[in-house]
Amino acid sequence: MFEYGSDESSDSDNDVEMFVEMSKRKRMGKRDKPVRIEGYVQVTIPNLSGEQFRMHFRMTPDIYEDLERRIGPLLMSAEGNKPTVPVRHQLLGTLWLLATPDSYRSVAERFDLAKSSLSASFMRVVRVLNDISDQVIQWPRGQRLEAVKADFNRKSAIRGIIGAIDGTHILIKAPKVDSQFYKTYKKTYAISLQAVCESKLRFTDCFAGFAGSVGDLRVLRNSDLWASVQRDQRSFFPHDEFIIGDKAYPVLNWCIPPYIDRGQLTEAQKLFNTTLSGVRSVIERAFALLKGRFRRLKFLDMNREDMIAPVILACTVLHNICLDRIDNVDDFIAEGLAIMQENVVPHQEGIPNEREGEIKRTYLCNLLARENE
Repeated sequence: MFEYGSDESSDSDNDVEMFVEMSKRKRMGKRDKPVRIEGYVQVTIPNLSGEQFRMHFRMTPDIYEDLERRIGPLLMSAEGNKPTVPVRHQLLGTLWLLATPDSYRSVAERFDLAKSSLSASFMRVVRVLNDISDQVIQWPRGQRLEAVKADFNRKSAIRGIIGAIDGTHILIKAPKVDSQFYKTYKKTYAISLQAVCESKLRFTDCFAGFAGSVGDLRVLRNSDLWASVQRDQRSFFPHDEFIIGDKAYPVLNWCIPPYIDRGQLTEAQKLFNTTLSGVRSVIERAFALLKGRFRRLKFLDMNREDMIAPVILACTVLHNICLDRIDNVDDFIAEGLAIMQENVVPHQEGIPNEREGEIKRTYLCNLLARENE
């Protein structure tokens, strides 16, 4: 295990030495292999303070140690008979890539790896995180369901909420194939991430991979969540619980959005919308935390299009793992909110609703109004 320093020493000395050496080589006209930082993992990182480690790798040292113990054996088995890259190098290098927009070359030099080795390690870690996603991102059931419901009850007078759903865009480099399909209304390229979260920002369902040009309704109806609920709604909502969404989502008996305001809303409906909006902000904060912690998600520049969705899902898995331990995340959320302001997803209207869902929303609206009289 690392023993992290408590002083303010950092890796700046190594960075300066590497910069000076590289500049010298350029002046001398040498074109040999890139200069690597020797001992960065073995010497420099253990001397980082806990806060320095957290700002570099976007998680506390304790969370990292738990993560390494959890997936280290899986990474070793994934290597097979190939020459082994130390697990710590693989995992820390991958976390650095996810936490920063740094190039593969610069990160490889920092962790004393060949660029190809770092790339292979990154893919390996991403696959392992995807393999354990079902263990980490789970729909609340049993006692967990009751605890989640109670948390939402403390935030709102609307009873029965067990999650908030929304979608967000992850900007990507223009793909080589079907590039027009990935264009958003801002003429950028993006992949959609649909997620449901609890009041404490943990994701309980994630679905990534549809192009940014696809609307929220189509993403929802093609998601694993939709298919699973259609097969067995009672297992997801055993006591008529529901999730809440914004106006882009249909009114269903298990998904309740606000009333669309066209100037005709009653006072009760306005109160309902205001209350719902206050609770639904948790999903916005969850996305902000995800993008603020893993800044690579601000703009994904990857050669392997087939790995874009797995990288996004790997970040959601790490998001939940980090939230399993106490960690002050307000600074990460602030960073993420700034990113999300640059990437607003337009909402749709005119989505067909279920009659049963409309009756349920009206009941909840009237009940809330009576409680506030």
